[in-house]
Amino acid sequence: MIFAGIDIGSNAVRVLFSDVFAGEKGRPVASKVALVRVPLRLGEDVFSEGDIPSRIGTGVN
Repeated sequence: MIFAGIDIGSNAVRVLFSDVFAGEKGRPVASKVALVRVPLRLGEDVFSEGDIPSRIGTGVN
């Protein structure tokens, strides 16, 4: 069965796809299928501006 985990951080979003199946003695075993990382840079201006700018998520640079 395929499972996905999502990690949303201040600099990137990562999605991990794993195939999980029963191994020895019925214990779950996970095998990585794919890992996708997309840079966001949400935290780029946090230290200089004090907050996340409103332009984030609008596609405007």
